[in-house]
Amino acid sequence: MSPVRPLIPAPSSQPSSPPVSTSDWRPVWAEANRRAPATPPAALSRRRLLGGAAVAITLPPLESLLKKAYAQATASRKRVVTVFAPLGQYYPDWLPKAPGPLQTLGPQMEPYEALKKKINVHTNLANMSGRPGGAGDHAAGTGAAFNCVKVSRADGAGIRAGISIDQVAAGHLRQFTRIPSLQLGVLPGRQTGVCEAGYSCVYENTISWADEKQALPPLHDPVVAFEQIFAGFDPAESDKNRQERLSRRKSVLDYVREETRQLGKRVGKTDAQKLDQLFTGINDIEKKLVNAGGGGGKCGLDKPSTPPMDFDARGKLLNDIIVAAFRCDATRVVSHMLAPPYPNIAYTFVEAPAGHHTCSHWHNANEEVYYKRICLWHNRQMADLLTKMDAVPEDGGTLLDNSFVVMSSDCGYSKKHDHANLPVLVAGGAGLFKTGRHVVHPSGTPLGNLFVSILNGAGVPARAFGSDGTGPLADV
Repeated sequence: MSPVRPLIPAPSSQPSSPPVSTSDWRPVWAEANRRAPATPPAALSRRRLLGGAAVAITLPPLESLLKKAYAQATASRKRVVTVFAPLGQYYPDWLPKAPGPLQTLGPQMEPYEALKKKINVHTNLANMSGRPGGAGDHAAGTGAAFNCVKVSRADGAGIRAGISIDQVAAGHLRQFTRIPSLQLGVLPGRQTGVCEAGYSCVYENTISWADEKQALPPLHDPVVAFEQIFAGFDPAESDKNRQERLSRRKSVLDYVREETRQLGKRVGKTDAQKLDQLFTGINDIEKKLVNAGGGGGKCGLDKPSTPPMDFDARGKLLNDIIVAAFRCDATRVVSHMLAPPYPNIAYTFVEAPAGHHTCSHWHNANEEVYYKRICLWHNRQMADLLTKMDAVPEDGGTLLDNSFVVMSSDCGYSKKHDHANLPVLVAGGAGLFKTGRHVVHPSGTPLGNLFVSILNGAGVPARAFGSDGTGPLADV
C-alpha cells in the first residue's frame, strides 16, 4: 500500500510512491482521515487567525504571510467535484454532432455556450456496474455512479457499494484542508427503507461512499451547510438558540475582519484583494440565507421550521457555497447531487408537472417536452456552478481551470435504461486535460478509466478504479 503523501513534497532524491489501485485505497482513506489536518509551518496559522469566537474560516494562501515552502505546496491547488444529474439526458439535443472541437451546441447544451472552451463531452463511456441484472436500473445506476462497483440488492446490514472517486481524492487532498470533503444536494430524497426493486433508498440518494458500507448522504439545507463550513456548526445546539442566532444576523465576518485588521501592513496588496473577494462572497451568501429562510433542522434531517426556498434558488445558493469553500480552501473535494432518480419528482418549478421518471420514458409528446425542460434545468445548474468557479481568478487561470468537475448520471438514454453510453461532461482539467472537445471513445470504454485520469491529475497515484477501470483514458 502506498503511503499518504506528505504536505511538503519530498526532495527529488526520494523515490516516488508507486501507483496503487482503488482496492488499496480504503485503508489509505481511513489512515488519511485519522490524521490531523496539516497547518502552515509559518508563525501565522491561517486557522488560528480565523479560529476565534467559534469561527472556522480558512483563508486562501497569502503570499505575504506564509513561508515559501507552504506557499509552494499550495500554489497549485487541485479540486475534484462530482455532480450527479439523474435519469440521463435528452440525447437528441445533448450529443454534439461530430467528434472534435465543440462547435454549435444543441439546445440542451446552450447553458455551456460561454464555457465550451473549458468543457469536454464524452461519448461511449460505460458503467456496466450500474446494470442490475433485472429491475432496479436507477438504484443500481446511482449507487454505482461514482464508484463503478455493483451494489447489492439489499437494505440495512446488507448494503454494499464501493469507495467513490471523491473519497479517494479526499484521502489524499484532505491533508491540505480543514474539511476532507463536502456532500451536498438540491432536491431531497429518502435515506431509509427500500425504494426500488429491493434496493435500499440509500443507493438512490447517495453518490459519495467512504467505503463499501459507509454512505455519505448529502446535505440539502444551505443554512446548515454554510454553518458547518464557515461558522463552527454545533450539532447539539437547540433549534431555538440557532434561530435566535440567525435572527440577530451576527455576521461571521465581524470576527474575521477584526482579527484580520490586526495584521495591518503585513498583508500585501494582492492578499488584501483576495481577502476582500472572500469576505464579499461570504457576506453575499449570508444575506441570501437570511432572505431565503432555509431549513430549521439540526444536521439537515429535521423538518424545516420555515417553508423551503424554491429549488432553483437553493441550487444556485449551494453553488455559491461550493465556490466560497474552495476560495478559502476549506475543502478541495465536493460531491453534489442535483436530485435523486426516485421518488417520481415533479419539477413544477420548470413547468414540468409530471414525474421526472415518467417523463424520462416519454410515452407522449407532453412528457417529452417536460423531460427536456428538466434536463435543461440540470444543465443550467451545472453551468451556473462552472461559471461561478470560472469567475474566481487564481494562479494559472481561474478556480475552474485548477479543478476537475465531472457530471454523470445513473443511465444515459433513460428511455431504455442504457448504462453503456452515459452523458458525461468534464470541465476544468487543471491544465492537464485538453478541453473544448467532444471526445468519442471506443464503445464500452469503462467510466472508471476517466476516474483514474482525474485522480492522477489531482495527484493521486491510482492505476485502476472500481470493477473495470484498468488505467487512465488514452484521450482526455
